[in-house]
Amino acid sequence: MAFPPYRTVQTTDSVLSRIQDAIQDVLAPILANTGLDSQRLARVLLKSGSNSIPHKLRRRCEEWVVVRKSGAADIYEDQAPDSNFLYLHATADVTVSLRVS
Repeated sequence: MAFPPYRTVQTTDSVLSRIQDAIQDVLAPILANTGLDSQRLARVLLKSGSNSIPHKLRRRCEEWVVVRKSGAADIYEDQAPDSNFLYLHATADVTVSLRVS
């Protein structure tokens, strides 16, 4: 889920302008944190070998973590993710849930 941009209201009130600026100073680093803009991909079936998984972020995936795994398998990146897919290699057939951000 992407966060909406912070928008200020045009005003001639200098106090309100300073308040809006202070709020923007606080929110800017929070909204820029891609770790907070994440998706949970539930019940993803990985076959033994290479897998391409659509991550639904509409941007390049910065990180991923397995949050649930149905069996014994090592899972690692085959190649760096792009703006549409995560490329994972599994050592066995396994169903996983992933948190991607």
